[in-house]
Amino acid sequence: MRQIDEKIAQCIRLVCDICATEQQTFSQLRKHMEKIHQCKGYATCCNKKFNKRALLVGHIEKHINPDCYR
Repeated sequence: MRQIDEKIAQCIRLVCDICATEQQTFSQLRKHMEKIHQCKGYATCCNKKFNKRALLVGHIEKHINPDCYR
């Protein structure tokens, strides 16, 4: 899990869309949004919202190696 969070953090900034608070990990961002803003937490990339780590990692993989998905 830690390796996946590190990979995510290397590729995108994990910033709350509501208050612009930056978090270190995807799970911290989700917890922040749920606790502070009472909404389901998510990360944003390419104007898309990702509330599941696996979906976000898949999206990041497309950025890293777009030819892999053709």
